[in-house]
Amino acid sequence: MQTKSLDASMALPSTIAGFYANANAKLAMTLYFQNAVNEGQATWRTNVAGQTEVHMINGEAFLLSDSTISKLR
Repeated sequence: MQTKSLDASMALPSTIAGFYANANAKLAMTLYFQNAVNEGQATWRTNVAGQTEVHMINGEAFLLSDSTISKLR
């Protein structure tokens, strides 16, 4: 299975501002997913490995980890 990944650690922040920019990007995506869940457009799931996934009603699925969000399909 091919995955696409957004890796917040790829560009290691050299400043406090960079750290917060990465944290804000992850927060923004998490809030986007939660809004989709609230509107009935997605569901949160925990996979067999205990990792958090969000599944959209259009068939897309994303895996959330500490520093990445990977598109599963």
